[in-house]
Amino acid sequence: MEFFSSRIARRTLFVLVGLCVALEAWAAPYAMNADVISYFDLADLIQKHQWHWVVNAYWHPGYPALLFLTRAVMGSTVWTELQAARVLNAIIAGLLFLAVKFALNAAVELRTSLWSKRGENSGFEAIPRETLGIFAAAVTFLLVARDLNPSATLPDALLATLLVCGTGFLLRVAAQNKLWSYAGFGLAFGAAFLVKSVSFPLFLVSLVLLPFLAGSVKKAAKGGILAVLVFAAVAGPYIGALSHQKGRFTTGDSGSLNYAWYVDHADRFEQQKNDPSRYGLAKGELKHTSTEILTNPPVYDYGTARPGTSLQWFDPSYWNDGLKPRFNLQAQLARCRASALIVIQYFALRPQYLLLFLFLALLGARWNLKDFGPKGVGPVLLLLLAQLGMYFLVLTEPRYIGSAMLLALVILLVFLRVPKRDSMHSVLAVSAALFLGMLLCGSFTESLQHLKRENSVEGRRMGAYKRSTFTAAEALSKADGIHPGDSVACLGEYACRGDLYWARLAQVRIRTEIFADLNPPLSVWEKADKDQVKTTLQGLGVKAIVADFGANVTP
Repeated sequence: MEFFSSRIARRTLFVLVGLCVALEAWAAPYAMNADVISYFDLADLIQKHQWHWVVNAYWHPGYPALLFLTRAVMGSTVWTELQAARVLNAIIAGLLFLAVKFALNAAVELRTSLWSKRGENSGFEAIPRETLGIFAAAVTFLLVARDLNPSATLPDALLATLLVCGTGFLLRVAAQNKLWSYAGFGLAFGAAFLVKSVSFPLFLVSLVLLPFLAGSVKKAAKGGILAVLVFAAVAGPYIGALSHQKGRFTTGDSGSLNYAWYVDHADRFEQQKNDPSRYGLAKGELKHTSTEILTNPPVYDYGTARPGTSLQWFDPSYWNDGLKPRFNLQAQLARCRASALIVIQYFALRPQYLLLFLFLALLGARWNLKDFGPKGVGPVLLLLLAQLGMYFLVLTEPRYIGSAMLLALVILLVFLRVPKRDSMHSVLAVSAALFLGMLLCGSFTESLQHLKRENSVEGRRMGAYKRSTFTAAEALSKADGIHPGDSVACLGEYACRGDLYWARLAQVRIRTEIFADLNPPLSVWEKADKDQVKTTLQGLGVKAIVADFGANVTP
């Protein structure tokens, strides 16, 4: 049993973790949505130095900048950029493991400081740091495999890495109260803001909690000022550019827009000034809308002045400018009920967490509530609760709340006390190794199944590919009269928003939408006056209509 607590065993497990993450990045199925296209479009604009368009009140530039750098290093084309994105995501996943290790070590230092001050001498002791590292790696791996998979070309893993790192610096503040920890806290949250705007209110909450972490307002004052200055140096220029663009002070419009969409039930995509029913419970008057050029079927044109593959979704804050969320108690309660259900499902679908703590409880492990008070780790847990609360009120998804859940679990493990027994350390080391090993075996098996499926269905042993999307894009790009930058129209939910990667691959721009709402695209097209639609679109310079009629995407 001593082998499981040895350095060789731990390093072997960590190497296997890296291999499984790499295999996840290679084998996980193709995943695409309109958000991914917007991030790739922003990476293109960064490459072209078109900074005016990079400033975006809904999508922030941190992750697209890394996409651009990765593509440049790997020499990727648009046809191979998904592989480059998966390499980037695997690297970010590795950085997340390091960030968790940093936060774990900071929590251990805080635990040591608290316990030594109280001078406790009971029949309990802490779980050894080495064993905690294996438990933390297992919990992190489960998060990466389930919620922040490298196959998703989205910034959530990067945001989680920076927030975990920033929280680790806050734990260092509580343990040591050194100025460099304040600077690191400001740097991490400032960088996180460049990834997603939710980091700004979390930074403000952290500043309020600083006096509790430092022990007094006086101790926190100098460090807090330093943290604000560092945060301002990193995030300030982008906040200034956003505010200048909008003509008002703003750190981003994603929070208010998401509230209007998911709580007030405003339509995210098709809002017109003359159709207030699509505002839901929200209010206001839109400053910019598409032009309805036909009514049967509804055909909307977004012009050509703005960049992006999908002109409609490249900057939602532009098309929804003027939409104001409105609080409604009934709607808010309905959203909270839906969020509560998602949180319950989160743990129900991840029974490993419950089984882990149940097993430790059977070994006699317990907590001391003094550790979770205002002079302990309580303020950090309150910050994590605030992070959960922000999403709970608007939109809760596992990839949004995963980092907060992860850190909370790690902190609970760090402050767990186990009985002092001769064999306890060996039992814990074996348990941690088996826990992580079972997760790795499950991931490895699942990745092999994905590889087999991809080879049989898509004809390639990689997940960053979908035959129907790529072949449709290739056919469109080679069609007579189609050139890069040309305008096209889309028909139906799937072609317009579900998987519009075909447009990016073909290097065309979705300027016009034939709106099908929830109706089957084929039925909408069959009922339409096809000659009138084609003539109208040709007059706008639209070169093709693309739809998914079931089996194939049809240009």
